[in-house]
This record gives sequence, structure tokens and C-alpha cells, in this order.
Amino acid sequence: MQGYEDIQRVLSALESAGVGEDLMLIGARARDILHERIVGGHPMRATKDVDIAIYVDSWHDLEAINANFERCGSAWQKRLVGNLPVDFVPFGPIESPPGEISPSDGLILNVNGLREAFSTSLKIDLNNGRVVRIPSKVGFLLLKLEAWLDRFHISGKDGSDIATAISWFDEQEYLLGDEFQAMLLDESLEFDPIPQRVAIIGFEVAKLLGEEKASALALRFHELQEPELNRLAGQLHSSGAFSVPQARLKQIVPALLFGMRTAHSSR
Repeated sequence: MQGYEDIQRVLSALESAGVGEDLMLIGARARDILHERIVGGHPMRATKDVDIAIYVDSWHDLEAINANFERCGSAWQKRLVGNLPVDFVPFGPIESPPGEISPSDGLILNVNGLREAFSTSLKIDLNNGRVVRIPSKVGFLLLKLEAWLDRFHISGKDGSDIATAISWFDEQEYLLGDEFQAMLLDESLEFDPIPQRVAIIGFEVAKLLGEEKASALALRFHELQEPELNRLAGQLHSSGAFSVPQARLKQIVPALLFGMRTAHSSR
């Protein structure tokens, strides 16, 4: 695995500061590693930022970590680590209420799904003896779905990442499993590989989250209006990951909800 010197520098600096096991690489750099491992290829979109999720008990503990690193910019979560800009995304007992990080001043962070993504994370060897945790492909998509809902109106990057991640799933593999066969052959998916893949994603995400949290995420998507659905379809289409008309990509959200609903149904 080549081209991850930035991650190695950040991990080395964190290790020197005593921040060890309870962290996970997220965001664009995690996407790059997953994409390389699943389909091959190089980093997909230039970025200088590294995003690190850290399991933290309290604000006191987070401040102790932050004290090792210079603040970088105005955002409270951004630090200079190994001379690189890093966003620290705390999660764990520090959340209050659950799923939110609420600083005394600054932007409230939605961290829904981070605990679940961490619990199923993969340990990746960066080929120099250093190991980093990254989300599984299901965990990554869970985090991206939450991120898209939070900021689709200001950025299309999450839609592009969702499109890329959909390509990591092969509906043909899932057709072999009894758990998925009936769902994938449901007429509502029109035997179309794109909604079939998204239904798989919805199913897997819902299983990872558990019924209560999955219902909350599904509700956020269910409440989207036509303009928001069109925006998502447009972002997916402009990513270049699909060689189909944009209108066909509007099936994404119904397929996602169908998969999530199936995961916790009694069928």
C-alpha cells in the first residue's frame, strides 16, 4: 500500500502523544484505502485533511489530547498533527446527548453511527508495521449517509462518496444467501442492480445500527422532499460512477428504505 505517508505521520504523532488504540481513520482517506482494497486504484479526490475519530470518555480527556497539538484554523476540532491539518471527531461517553458532540462554543457534531462503525472496523497494515483502524464498507456508508443528510445543501462530496461506495457491493454475491434472496427478487427493485445494491446497503446498515437507531435514520430519509431527492440523484450522477440517466438514480432512497425495513421485519 503506497501513498499514505500523511496517515503514517499523523499516527506517529498521535502515538508519541499517548493516543493509541481507541482511534479510527474516517473520511476521504479511509475511503481511499477501502477503494484500493476492494477494486484497486489510486486516491480518488485530492485532500490535505485527515479525519480521526477518537473514543473519549470526557471533555477533560479530549482537552488533554488537544493540549499536545496546535490549533489549526477556527474550527474547535481541527488540530495540526505531524504538521498536517487533522479533524478530531470524538465519540463515546463524551457524547451528550447520545449521537452528538456539543462543545461550549462551536459547531455541534453529529456522531451517530461512529460507535457501530468502530465496533466493526478493520485493522489495516500500512506496510511499515503501523496499523490503522478504518470503517468496514458498511460502516463507511453508514457514516456517509449521516454526513449527507447533515450537509447535502452545502456540498456534493458526500453524494460522490456514496456513489463510489455503492460500487463496492456486488448484488450477485448476495443473491446466493437466503437472507437476501427474497429481498433482492422483490418486484419493487425492478430487478435493477443499482437499487438492489442500495437495498443491500440499507439492510446491512440497519443490522449494524439496531432497530431503534435504524428507524431514526430511515425517518430522516423518509422526510426528504422532491428537491432533496433530485439533489441526491444529481450528486450521484455527477460522480461518474453510474452510466445511467439521472432520473433512474431517484430510486436510491426508496431502495435504501426498503432494505432497512426488511432488516428488522418479521419476514
